[in-house]
Amino acid sequence: MLAVAVVAGSLGASRLGAAVAEMELFRVTTVEVEGIEYLDREAVLALAAIDTEASVWDDPAPLIERLEYHPLVVRVGVRKRLPHTLVLEVTESEPVALVPTPTLRPVDRQGRILPLDPAEQRLDLPLLRVSLDPEHPDFTSSVALATLIEEAVRLRDINPELAARVSTIGLDASGSVVIELFSPEVTVRYRAPSTEEWLAMGVRALADARSRRGAQPRMLDLRFPDQVVVGFDDAPSHGWTR
Repeated sequence: MLAVAVVAGSLGASRLGAAVAEMELFRVTTVEVEGIEYLDREAVLALAAIDTEASVWDDPAPLIERLEYHPLVVRVGVRKRLPHTLVLEVTESEPVALVPTPTLRPVDRQGRILPLDPAEQRLDLPLLRVSLDPEHPDFTSSVALATLIEEAVRLRDINPELAARVSTIGLDASGSVVIELFSPEVTVRYRAPSTEEWLAMGVRALADARSRRGAQPRMLDLRFPDQVVVGFDDAPSHGWTR
């Protein structure tokens, strides 16, 4: 700080910023990276490409632009820790579901395919029953894909325990959402968007039907406004009135 004061005393205000930026004291010698889960520090530094002559006072905009170009990076903040440290605050894009491409790849909330290996990252995410191939007869529109992604996120937000049991999410011919649960295996149908109240009612209906029949229901239909329908392997479906 004394060095800065000396420079300030010998230069005009218009030249002070440039002079400070050029001082050896403020050369970037340390870069810290915060907020990363999927990217590693070396990858972030390679993307940042900070010059060896860079100063902590340099404009961070080009550095931010280089990092935010990566599909896994949503936002980057840069903090100075004087005299010679930059702290990069990275917000990563969050994978919310898997899609067949035909290999399984994770997508974020905007439907962007993320460069992550589900096996390597051990991603426990629902599989969307979609086709991203325009030549495929079951090609999924962007609207349908957005609906499924929104439901995957919504299920996780309002009922994490139920969402953890979802293996696949798709749409039937009528546009209803169809989810397959495991442990135990149950097929659930409902009209998007799901609500916390309606899903809680469905969970209660499953428990009630299981206690009454002594068997696990295999189907749960939440498409009707005034009742929940449950079905078993060996019997017709039965209504559970609200």
